Amino acid sequence: HHQKCYYRMTPRLILLTVMLVYRHVGFKNESTIVLAYLVHETKRLTSHIQFVRWLKDTCPLFEEKTVLVTDNEQAFETSFREVFPTLQQLRCWNHLSKNIRRRKLKEKKQKSVEINDEQNDETDKLN
Repeated sequence: HHQKCYYRMTPRLILLTVMLVYRHVGFKNESTIVLAYLVHETKRLTSHIQFVRWLKDTCPLFEEKTVLVTDNEQAFETSFREVFPTLQQLRCWNHLSKNIRRRKLKEKKQKSVEINDEQNDETDKLN
């Protein structure tokens, strides 16, 4: 059986926090527990690498027993890929759905602006 680890990044005023929560698949109805917590100032790879190296030292079987689910934050995923090269990483379905909706809304707004610009151009030609 594999365990699932979920990553949550919470932006704060000055500091960022990363919470790595854990759920064993054998206990589907149980809540998750916090496995590790990181407070850092930037989303840079160096901050995450230190965190993930600490995790590897603390939980040596993490890579072979875990599936990591993230929100697609690049520095975080890259740090896990560097420290745990064979770790299976998945993208959170909830975040993926939100990203798709956001992208569609952005495209729709942009298309609306383009249509308005075209209409304004046509009106200008008539004047």
